[in-house]
Amino acid sequence: MKIDEINPIGFELLNACLGKSSDDIKNLHSNLFDIDIDVFEEKVIETIGFVNAVLSKVIRFRGNKRNESKLLHSKNQIISIIASTFREKYDTNNLEQNKKTWKTNKKVLEDNLIKHYVYDIVRKEWSDGAAGKIYSILNHNKYMNEIPKTSWETTLQSWFEDYMTRKEAVKISAPREIEKVFLNCIYAPIFSAEDQLSIEKFDIEHIATKDAMKKILKIYDAKEFGLPISSIANLCLLPEHVNRSKGAKTFYQDKKYTAKVPVSLIENKYSFTKESDLEWLDLPYEENDFQTLKNEYFDFLRRRFEIQKEKFFASMKIT
Repeated sequence: MKIDEINPIGFELLNACLGKSSDDIKNLHSNLFDIDIDVFEEKVIETIGFVNAVLSKVIRFRGNKRNESKLLHSKNQIISIIASTFREKYDTNNLEQNKKTWKTNKKVLEDNLIKHYVYDIVRKEWSDGAAGKIYSILNHNKYMNEIPKTSWETTLQSWFEDYMTRKEAVKISAPREIEKVFLNCIYAPIFSAEDQLSIEKFDIEHIATKDAMKKILKIYDAKEFGLPISSIANLCLLPEHVNRSKGAKTFYQDKKYTAKVPVSLIENKYSFTKESDLEWLDLPYEENDFQTLKNEYFDFLRRRFEIQKEKFFASMKIT
């Protein structure tokens, strides 16, 4: 965007901080005359800084990113979070000081915002991009409410089961923002500052590798028989330089790989597996064995997703 261009997102954010509905944006210019615009701008920027710090565990986590350009969230989602926080902290009739309730509500938001951020992404809450949702959230203080663990369990399990219906044999879905967010949550407390700041890059890797799965599935009719190779439960982060050297092999099959990266390090830090989890990949499958293959693979996915959920709940402090 050029320096002299008007940023519509800025207008939408300011209106969300001040208005009661999306229609109020028509009167935003006159509403701004009623407040000290310099102080207002300062307080909005302070709020953005607070939200950025709270969400940094997910949005700033390096993961497999090669640059900072790709956002994990939608425009309306982040506007709703910033505006809700602004309204909890400030009264537009007195922007010079925080609300009396802010000290208490700040602690609630520090705990809740990141959880709602991830929860809504997993549920695809903002997929339709409806701006009207912003004001519904603002009027009901959504982010002040804790999400019960039972709701997390239901949402995550439903999300996982959606993968199980996929039939992939040739074309495999690439990781999307939703998978990246979930993986970021899991690995954020595991990766050290050195991991984050080093020149080392990381890949999102399929534990049962795409090429290994494709090779087995060539036995069967791709239109009729496929498996959810892109399932979240089959994904992990791995260091790039050694990951790409192993090709179609798993890290257990490639002895050159494990000579560079100890198996115990892979299992404890990246894959959360043990070698026996992937023994089914080495079985001699034949034309009539697809159901056996499917059962083995599904059992692997279910076991690993349970481990992922445990690490996710621990990372997000969901008890």
